[in-house]
Amino acid sequence: MDNLFTERKARKKYDEAVRYILNTNPVLGVILYERLRPVADWEHDCYYTNGIVIGYNPDAVMSMSLLNNVFIIAHEVWHCLMCHATRRNGRDKRLWNIAGDYLINSLLVSQGIGEMPTDKDGNPDGLLDWDYDGRYMDTERCYDLLNDKAEKSKPKPQPDPKGDPKPDKKPDQESQGHDTIAEQFKEEIEKIKMGIVDDYVAEGENSWDAEGEETDYITEVEVTPQELEDMFNEARVHGEFSQGKTSGVGAFDFEGIMDLNKKHTISWEDILKEYLTVKSKTKKNWMKPSAKWLNHGFWMPTKTGKKLDDIVIMIDESGSMGEDEIEAVFNNINQLFEDGDIPLCRVALIHFAGHSNIPDQYVEYVDEGEIPEYRRLLNGGTDFQAAFNKAVELEERGEINPSCYIMMTDMYDEYPPEPDFPVLWMSVTPEDSLYCLPKYGSFTQLII
Repeated sequence: MDNLFTERKARKKYDEAVRYILNTNPVLGVILYERLRPVADWEHDCYYTNGIVIGYNPDAVMSMSLLNNVFIIAHEVWHCLMCHATRRNGRDKRLWNIAGDYLINSLLVSQGIGEMPTDKDGNPDGLLDWDYDGRYMDTERCYDLLNDKAEKSKPKPQPDPKGDPKPDKKPDQESQGHDTIAEQFKEEIEKIKMGIVDDYVAEGENSWDAEGEETDYITEVEVTPQELEDMFNEARVHGEFSQGKTSGVGAFDFEGIMDLNKKHTISWEDILKEYLTVKSKTKKNWMKPSAKWLNHGFWMPTKTGKKLDDIVIMIDESGSMGEDEIEAVFNNINQLFEDGDIPLCRVALIHFAGHSNIPDQYVEYVDEGEIPEYRRLLNGGTDFQAAFNKAVELEERGEINPSCYIMMTDMYDEYPPEPDFPVLWMSVTPEDSLYCLPKYGSFTQLII
């Protein structure tokens, strides 16, 4: 009975904090309302999220002020916005949480969102270090800096004084029982318990609807990590629309921060597979609005499962593009077809160089069921706009029905306005050699 009473009181205080966020920072508030179902959880120390729910310990909620709860709830929303539940990619979970906390807390403190909890001496009870400022650093970079610290503190293996080779000894035996991260970041690991982020797992139990509970929360079950990220991005757009109608405080440069955290650091093969798989599962129909979004006052497209329309591959044939990378991409796409990871579909190849107008002879079609092969047709400079223009021309003539664009390039050109279809930029040039990244689409580096 005592637990039920505390849960009711905690839920009331949680709801009060949510209303505060909605009034003062509609972007975070709308994302919270649309995407995260609150659940009372006595097992965790304070708050946590996995991209599906926001869990809270009722005792922890009751022990903190309204503004402390606002701070940590907003903290959990930012974990989801930065995709921390879906893009850990095998990194140490504790260090990944630490990196995320440093960046998020710096954002919240700099914008005055709630108040960070403090200990009895008035010291921050969360992680805050302005060397790790979320306005200027992405999570992977912060993680790498922290991991370098851990690597430097690892004890060096001691040579055997007898010189025995010990052939039966495992290579990592010296490190067994020695947890460098636990020793190096003991204090930080305690402080991240304020607001943990767990990995997202696409299973049926990750539903927004609790059994027998009537809620207003939108329900999606068993979505892919990429679809989950897209949902948070859509919610962010709705929040920005709402914020435009208010004079709320605590505004963020959401575009700049999200740009920092949308870069792909996993292999280009995995990115290409995920990109095409998502496109085949989520075809959007803007003429038929989604009923669930209409109930919230937004005209959003329905999403239906359908095989891929035409994949449009634009091949930059300037002098700095190598054929090894292009052939590797073709082989990867062929393997995805053969393994059934993406449905067979038609592929349109647009070869481009420095020509402002691309003749039809530089466009090739690979019919459904056939295997794309690459052959160089041009040499010269780079003109992204010409490639996009050619795709639009072919679509208007009824020769292609694009589902997405894949731009294989050295990136040495000005980026044209965003086209009507999603773009995957596959660059042979290292990111740190580029003046800037495109403001739309996804980016990955081709390393063969």
